[in-house]
Amino acid sequence: MPSLLKLLRVYILSFYFHSTGVAAVPGALSCRLVYLGVYLTAVTLCAAYSATLVSSLAVRKNDLPFKTFEDLLKTNEYQMSVVNNSAVLSEFEVSFHVFLKHVIKLS
Repeated sequence: MPSLLKLLRVYILSFYFHSTGVAAVPGALSCRLVYLGVYLTAVTLCAAYSATLVSSLAVRKNDLPFKTFEDLLKTNEYQMSVVNNSAVLSEFEVSFHVFLKHVIKLS
């Protein structure tokens, strides 16, 4: 619980630091709580926007013309390759799905 109190103190101190430019400093506790609520909302929105921006820039989306291995075999534009003696190769070889075994035999 002490870490939660430290975090609350940091928020309150940063709230007071950021509200120093306000012309009329609120004297009532209710007004200060409204200011704190607005400040925390602004910080949360800014953090959410930053996280969304970073994640949209970090994730690469490929639009491939196939969704399944069957579609992969139907198109002749792409080839599937796996490293010998790898976990992916053994995943295909011991698969219970008959089609996956067929895919590895064709490649």
